[in-house]
Amino acid sequence: IIGLNGQPLCSGLMSNVLHTEVNLSDRPYFERVLDSPGTILGEFYIGRISESPIFLVITALRRDDGSPYAIGYVSLDLRSLSNQKQHYGVSSDTQTLLLDRNNIVLKAHPDNSLYGAALTSDTVSKLLTEHTSGSTTVRRSDGKRWQVSFARTGTQADPEALTIVHLTPSSTILSQVNQALWIGIGLTVLITIITLLLGWWGLYAFVGRNIRYLTEDAKRLGQRTYNEPVTPFITGAEFQAIGSELDTVASELQELELHWETSLRQRQSEAQILRLIANAQPLEDCLTALSYLIQDQIPNSLVAIILLDEDQETITTCVAPNLPSAICTRLNQAKVSTELGWHVQALIQKQAIISNDVKADALWSHSADQALQNHIETAWAYPIIASEPEHSIFGTINIYLQKRRSPTEIDLNLSRMAAGLALIAVTQQRQHQTLQYQSRHDPLTGLFNRHTLSSYITAAIHHAQATRSPFCVLMLDLDGFKEVNNTLGNELGDLLLKQAGQRLNEVVADRGYVGRSGNDEYLILLQQANNAHLQDTLKALLRAMRTPFTLHGVHVQISASIGVACYPEAGTELHSLLQHSESAMYKARREGSGFLLYDRRDEEKTNLHIMTLSGLRGALENSEFVLHFQPKIDLRSGTTAGLEALIRWQHPQKGLISPQSFIGVAELSDIIHPLTLWVIEESVRQCSRWRKLGYPVTVSANLSTRNLLRHDLPNQVQKIIKRHNFPANRLQLEVTESAVMDDINRALPVLQGLRGIGVRLALDDFGTGYSSLAYIRRLPVENLKIDRSFITVLDKSTEDRQIVMTIIKLAHSLRLTVTAEGVENDTVLRILRRMGCNYAQGFGIARPIPAEQVIDWFNDANNPKRPILQQFV
Repeated sequence: IIGLNGQPLCSGLMSNVLHTEVNLSDRPYFERVLDSPGTILGEFYIGRISESPIFLVITALRRDDGSPYAIGYVSLDLRSLSNQKQHYGVSSDTQTLLLDRNNIVLKAHPDNSLYGAALTSDTVSKLLTEHTSGSTTVRRSDGKRWQVSFARTGTQADPEALTIVHLTPSSTILSQVNQALWIGIGLTVLITIITLLLGWWGLYAFVGRNIRYLTEDAKRLGQRTYNEPVTPFITGAEFQAIGSELDTVASELQELELHWETSLRQRQSEAQILRLIANAQPLEDCLTALSYLIQDQIPNSLVAIILLDEDQETITTCVAPNLPSAICTRLNQAKVSTELGWHVQALIQKQAIISNDVKADALWSHSADQALQNHIETAWAYPIIASEPEHSIFGTINIYLQKRRSPTEIDLNLSRMAAGLALIAVTQQRQHQTLQYQSRHDPLTGLFNRHTLSSYITAAIHHAQATRSPFCVLMLDLDGFKEVNNTLGNELGDLLLKQAGQRLNEVVADRGYVGRSGNDEYLILLQQANNAHLQDTLKALLRAMRTPFTLHGVHVQISASIGVACYPEAGTELHSLLQHSESAMYKARREGSGFLLYDRRDEEKTNLHIMTLSGLRGALENSEFVLHFQPKIDLRSGTTAGLEALIRWQHPQKGLISPQSFIGVAELSDIIHPLTLWVIEESVRQCSRWRKLGYPVTVSANLSTRNLLRHDLPNQVQKIIKRHNFPANRLQLEVTESAVMDDINRALPVLQGLRGIGVRLALDDFGTGYSSLAYIRRLPVENLKIDRSFITVLDKSTEDRQIVMTIIKLAHSLRLTVTAEGVENDTVLRILRRMGCNYAQGFGIARPIPAEQVIDWFNDANNPKRPILQQFV
């Protein structure tokens, strides 16, 4: 069999033909057979696979629409004809040739060595070219005259592929005439005529009749009629030999075609089963189709397919379309360890178990009645095994025969193929079930994921619209989870999330659904939620979260904040219910109230938030932002130590807007990233200009929590510094203590990256957060900025003064400098200087000033008559 690319697909001659480099696309017959609907005959070849002289019978294998998909051919080894000792019963001077379409000798008598040689007679070659059949006398190259008879033959699709030529020396035919010449001219003429007539009749009767039969037989082969042998109808040893070979070819072709039909039917059935599997059809439908495939291929057979559960202990599936249902009923839910029977051995031993004689097999002693009722005499069980992991057993293919015989190799190969298809079907179904579960559930907690719970909420909305039954959507956040996760590690943090999910499920039970919405957030659908029931459930949820958790022996206590959005008061659509429950949750967390129901009045604030966010985007595009700079002084020398860049919004209608009115909104969206980069770029640009004027300024800018989650921030800052040729150590970036501690594991690499490019870092608003000494030591900061809430009351509160002193000593012990924010008067300034504070800033020193006034500040700040700096000169 040859593929359409000319590469052999299989061969009955050589088992390793697929590994050869042979390509037959250049053979003349290759293109001819693709254009011919029937069987054609080839020419003389030296076979590239067999390396023997051959003659081919070729046909194209076609689909229902007539398009070819492969080429099949049968080759006749010409040496087998040449080696046979055959007798035609004619003179030894007589020659019979069988030629191909190129006048190459395929068979010659009596000289067997001529096969493969070209016809040497130009006269005969010309005669064969001009006529399809006939008889004439020619003079050959040896000077003798020869009587030539010939006829072309072939298949219906290739009628002139072969030529049979019979050559007889004229001297032989006319030998009697030569003898009669001595008697008389008249008698000689008469004898000559009679001899010629007899010779012609003999040639026609002997050669023509045999050729006609052979031609008709070749046509029958072309028509795929293989059951009409030609040998009984022809005479002559040589012709009978040819006829015998043609009959053998016909028999082999018939057997091969039956095999092809069986194989094709099997492949079509396999393809149908694979389509069922690929289309995710029910497993039982796939196994039923597989059972019918086996029964179709093995006559008088019955099939049962049994499958185990994933633990490989219990039979969960039995498919036997032509066996009594009682058999499957008995097998279903049976334990492999206790079930008795021959097929259990296949499950235990993980190999084929064959019972050639069921009545005599001891393994059938417990199923003898079933064998008798169903006339089963032979059976075998083939295991369904996966190579990974560790040759897992999935079940067996059980095949029962109602006629005693041993399974053939074909039967076992079919069983192996069926087991492979069953394995694909089972694996596909389990993978589909796994993917379906994973698509609906959170992989960590096993709770429903946000998408699944959203679909349940959507269904609840449709149900409520029809029945007017209320329900509520709850958004629950674990307060304190981040501290547990950062302190005890991700493993215990994950365990906390799992245990919290289990507790929530226990509280909600059958009154609703619980899902995981985010990192430490849970989404709950509470059905039929009247006010009293809702209040009780919310309190129970809070109690469950406040009850201490035990994480591998570590006792942890957290709390929760719950936002509630009830249908229809808080919304009638999925998006609004989710949004409003989330906003209520955030508000409950800010107020510390535990839980809070959504209030429509909060929507006004939300709208203002949206309007502000939209205005920020437009302001960034229209360059409406400006920077003001607040000086920071060195408390030892009284000179300017640097400037802090503070953003202002120059609104076209509202005028100058302070950052307190819009920074909080910006930090809740991604606009904070381009806004932060603009502040850094503008600060560096301004300071580069001042440096060129002789003022070596150090500038600081603020980073938000979201900025610390951007791993590419150091690269972006480095580009800004290089663009303006600004020294990296003259840029200080300030991050709040709470911003770092929100997710220190993600913030720390970003801070280290910034420090790596030379930028200096400061920890802002220190003292208001919850960072530990261990974390401060890990941070690559150089400066602590004490929060203004401690500084503004420093001259009035002894307690705050003690706190500030402790912070300064702590910072200096860690080799950090300290900056005090919010300095309002000279008294606080002097106290800070006595405490050893390094830097100070505040309204008592200077208010934030526009960029165009900075140079004036530098000039004034260096004037020793300035009152606030007089003490340091």
